[in-house]
Amino acid sequence: MLPKKAKLFFQRWRKKADQFVPKKISTTAEWFAQNRDIARYTEVVPEATGCFPKEVQLTHPIFQVEEWQKPGFTIPASFVIDLPNARLIRKFGTLTTHDGVLLGDISRTDLWFKPEHPIMEETELPPARWLRGTYLAIPSYYVCTYHWLIDLLPRIKLVEMAGYRLSDFDGFLIRKPKYQAHVDALPMAGIPLEKVKWTTHNFHFQCDRVVAPSFTNNTRESHAFIFPYLRHQFVPRDFKRPTPARRIYISRKDAPFTRRGIVNEQELFPILEAEGFEIVTMSDLPFEEQVRLFASADTFVCPHGGALGNLVFCEAPTRVMEIFTPSYNPTFMRSLCRQLGFEYYAIVGEEIPNPRYRQESIRIDPDFFRAELKKFLAM
Repeated sequence: MLPKKAKLFFQRWRKKADQFVPKKISTTAEWFAQNRDIARYTEVVPEATGCFPKEVQLTHPIFQVEEWQKPGFTIPASFVIDLPNARLIRKFGTLTTHDGVLLGDISRTDLWFKPEHPIMEETELPPARWLRGTYLAIPSYYVCTYHWLIDLLPRIKLVEMAGYRLSDFDGFLIRKPKYQAHVDALPMAGIPLEKVKWTTHNFHFQCDRVVAPSFTNNTRESHAFIFPYLRHQFVPRDFKRPTPARRIYISRKDAPFTRRGIVNEQELFPILEAEGFEIVTMSDLPFEEQVRLFASADTFVCPHGGALGNLVFCEAPTRVMEIFTPSYNPTFMRSLCRQLGFEYYAIVGEEIPNPRYRQESIRIDPDFFRAELKKFLAM
């Protein structure tokens, strides 16, 4: 039973709850075709296609599935939409138009297994807060380092490429990030923190006008402009990779619930140290230190995790060995390495069950790891 005060709070909240819910889902281009008189649609980067270069053949059965074997890719065109009386709803920043259309290609969600966007299933929303002026909205569906770097920051550049000046916006609507390092990156990208409003689960903003950039990727491969942008924007101009370059092993012992970490990595440390690897964790490193760390190294070993998104700050030649469980082996980092021209290698360990979805940890036999590491370093 809820306390009386809590009951009163929820009764008042429900009275104020917004009955608005989106009526349908559409692509931004389809919606704009019917609303040219009130909105502005700017295609900035056209659709791109490409073929993958040849690479070291990965022999484990999990690498024989379609996702790992595709020969090429297509990236949709990237654009910026400028529209009146738009709403941003909940933590993903679901973007809806004045007439109740959810713009599906901008409003991604991590609930990929649902046939409909989860907002469409709601019957009422938190009360809308009206924001006067023009706001730059950058909806985001994941908040780990990879998605912060690849999905969010390049879209700031996309808006500038469309002809907008960041100084002209009255504010910025951005999903609350996971780490302080992500917050620290925003001023370096031209976003003043005092003008940022973080989107969280219970937020619902309606704005006089919203400018929103599309994503710059197909969830795996990205438009080519993002890589020089990220290096130019965040790597110090006078920085030179040392000779010899550093070798880095990224531990996930700092990950919540030890998810996707290597449970016996202490047994692997002597093997790594004998080959000149430094052992690091990333979650507490300031953003500028993360940039310098990756820019100074040319060899990385890591269980699958978002920290490898920092590879965008490296230069070729660079080598990466990623460690997976049999049940969760996405191609984010492999695609990133292919686009950057880096050498990529992957191995699979024994899976340690975890009741949390896709959070299984890994056990690696030390002798197996030693042999695979030698193969990798011989590439």
